[in-house]
Amino acid sequence: MYSTGNTGKAVMIERLNRSIELKLWKQFTVQGNQKWVKILPEVVDQYNNTVHSSIKTTPGEASKNPESIRQINYENINKNELTQRKKKPRFQMGDRVRIFKYKDLFEKGYTATWTNEVFKISEVIQSSPISYRIKDLNEEDIEGRFYENELQKTSF
Repeated sequence: MYSTGNTGKAVMIERLNRSIELKLWKQFTVQGNQKWVKILPEVVDQYNNTVHSSIKTTPGEASKNPESIRQINYENINKNELTQRKKKPRFQMGDRVRIFKYKDLFEKGYTATWTNEVFKISEVIQSSPISYRIKDLNEEDIEGRFYENELQKTSF
């Protein structure tokens, strides 16, 4: 899932990359070097033959029977939507919030994580997951929707 207004994109591919990279680094430790060309096919084969918790099978088996995976995904989505619908919004109309600042690759860890500017919630959208529209304190709309984890309530 991604939001068109932020820099975090393609989380499923990023998760795949992280899994492959983790397996590669384990092999690098075992073999004592970082030569990946010869071991990459083996690592990808290991990944494709490992049972994944979300689809309850291996990717290799899933590619042979995509319809069963669609059914599992459909059930997972419905289960998640029901959970989300029961959830009460964390923020209410008029609440003052700050926006999460995505850090660049080389940005220092001690730099601010949240904006200095304060905004207020202008609309609570009961989507799955819950999202919000915000305005600045001059009543100007801020483009896009924001998820709960991208906002922080403030008393300023």
